[in-house]
Amino acid sequence: MLKDSDIKLFSGETGRLISYFREKGAVRSGELPPDLPQDLVDTFNQLWLRAEVFPSEVNPEIETQECLKELRKLDLKKRRAELCQEVRKAERDDDRERLSQLLQEFEQLNREIDL
Repeated sequence: MLKDSDIKLFSGETGRLISYFREKGAVRSGELPPDLPQDLVDTFNQLWLRAEVFPSEVNPEIETQECLKELRKLDLKKRRAELCQEVRKAERDDDRERLSQLLQEFEQLNREIDL
């Protein structure tokens, strides 16, 4: 089951589509949900078409978990890059307390990325 923090890793429309199905439940194969917001119909159709044209031979649950793992890792790397900028600023400003906090967070992110 996807957590709210996982859904935020997806692009806007895809995340909204996942949230919609999380709330409403699954639909039958090839069936467009009648109350699907109009601005999500194209995204739904594109994803459905990809699933039909490029079927996966991998268990969908396993594949989803692997994708989430990689998306989380990318998100952590993005935060690490932001921290690098903040570390440089703290060094320039000679803010030792802030620098110490940032370096601790940086080390924690590195450990999470390596998991």
